[in-house]
Amino acid sequence: NANFKAIPESLFESAKLDGANELRIYASIVMPLSKPVLTALGVFTACGVWNDYSATLFYTQSASLQTLGSYTLKLVKSSQAAEQLAASVIQSNQQVAALVSNYLAGVLKNDMTVTVGQGRNVAAVANHVGVFPERHCRFICGIGGTKRDNQLIDADHISRNLARKFNGFSETLYAPAYVETPELRAAFMQNRLIKATLEQASKADVAIIGLGDMNENSFMVQLGWFTPQEIATARQEQGVVGDLAGYSFFNIQGKPVDTVMNDRVIGLSLEQLRAIPCVIAIASESTKATAILGALRTGVIDVLATSASNARSVINMQKAL
Repeated sequence: NANFKAIPESLFESAKLDGANELRIYASIVMPLSKPVLTALGVFTACGVWNDYSATLFYTQSASLQTLGSYTLKLVKSSQAAEQLAASVIQSNQQVAALVSNYLAGVLKNDMTVTVGQGRNVAAVANHVGVFPERHCRFICGIGGTKRDNQLIDADHISRNLARKFNGFSETLYAPAYVETPELRAAFMQNRLIKATLEQASKADVAIIGLGDMNENSFMVQLGWFTPQEIATARQEQGVVGDLAGYSFFNIQGKPVDTVMNDRVIGLSLEQLRAIPCVIAIASESTKATAILGALRTGVIDVLATSASNARSVINMQKAL
């Protein structure tokens, strides 16, 4: 608009004196003088469409129809796409939280449902300070509650903080995240309210989850959910390299592994997470490269937020295997 206004009026007046009508003025004067601006606009628009990955995640389900941008974030085998991801990922927990917060601000729409996981990385997203647009979304817990002194890292607190951040509302899963026996878990899962909440969480548009590794000093061990011996056995004897959302365990090939820990969790299953259109996994710690590679191979993750060092390590492992 500013470009058109900058064209001298004398040109229009001269054209009219020569008998040119509005269409001839537009075709012979306005368009030729606007070519540089229109060319630049076309280039920027084409780049934006080419690099857009959020729309692909929501409007296409077939992998064959997805754009290059979506594959870049999925760390596909293409070395070019992988290098682009390595250059774009960020270094620290707070930077990853800022990245995910800004991503959510761009993809969330009114009336969407967001399933929320637990852990420090997911909590950092909810606690990230900034000015964000109002999105009247529902943030619903995908796993039961837990508590650690001075750390509000359970799904319920995170859901509430995200709801305040985007002016939405939250829904609690009224159950513990982990129980002592499979029998106790089965009893909880028969509760009508718990079943209904998990059913709604499984139908979400977006999921935000953490990605864990199998370490005897891991967060799950510190909270007392699992013993160091159980973690060591799962890693050494069953080949478990990590977990999604704190409970869906997998090996380096991305295959689910049935451990003694599986039947103690009250939350969404790996298959339920896979059915959610956009699953965002967060892993900012530098020790999680192996877990990230296995998690990417599960096919559950659509968007990965991690550090540049992790991304480079994953790329190198992918090439070596």
